[in-house]
Amino acid sequence: MSESVTKRKPRRAKPATVKVATEPGGEAEPPPQLPEPEPGLSPEEAEAERREYLLTRFWLSARGFWGKNGYRLAWPLSLGLVVLIVATVGFQYGINVWNRAIFDAIEKHDARAVFHLTGIFSRLRSAALPLGWRRCSCGCRSSAAGAPGSPMQC
Repeated sequence: MSESVTKRKPRRAKPATVKVATEPGGEAEPPPQLPEPEPGLSPEEAEAERREYLLTRFWLSARGFWGKNGYRLAWPLSLGLVVLIVATVGFQYGINVWNRAIFDAIEKHDARAVFHLTGIFSRLRSAALPLGWRRCSCGCRSSAAGAPGSPMQC
């Protein structure tokens, strides 16, 4: 018998921090400090100037994370997060539509529709359950299935 030995590439150690290069070989300057608003600006104009500054600062920082020299899993993880959010919103919308339909069926005393909608709900719940949190990481359970203002019980 012959054993096949696979050679692995040695992993390069990732630097502790990633430096954003504006040009090859150069380092980016830190973002400028928030300038004091001009005395003649109205509060709305000062707020608009502050927002523009913060947006510029965000994109300078984000370039280091999502840019070419940033974390290589940044884009897949970000896209995965967007997919997770869209899926969660989709399931919540489906449950809202189901809720309207089942209460309409109950109001009409339509037992067949209620039974059918119960089956639909069990499939919706089973599909949406992995997206939601029933228990937090510490093992605590929230009372009333996470109702706002309800205390955590351990």
